[in-house]
Amino acid sequence: MGFNDHCYDIPLENKVKKCKYCGEYYTCEKLEQVPGFRDIDEEVCPYCNKTNNQSMEYEFSCYKLTREEKEYLKQKGIIK
Repeated sequence: MGFNDHCYDIPLENKVKKCKYCGEYYTCEKLEQVPGFRDIDEEVCPYCNKTNNQSMEYEFSCYKLTREEKEYLKQKGIIK
């Protein structure tokens, strides 16, 4: 089991964020930083590259949604 494998246990619905600047939906995984080695990290929209959030406790990995993921989330009524 790899370091980030626990991210796959989190349902897609719980990882979807909406950019407060461009309005696009994207996937964002939040991982706790190692105590003692903390650095400020930013949640950056993969579409417009603007910062939506900052933290010294978490690292953010943000990705564009695939076409299949968008269709799935639209069917569930999570995104428009």
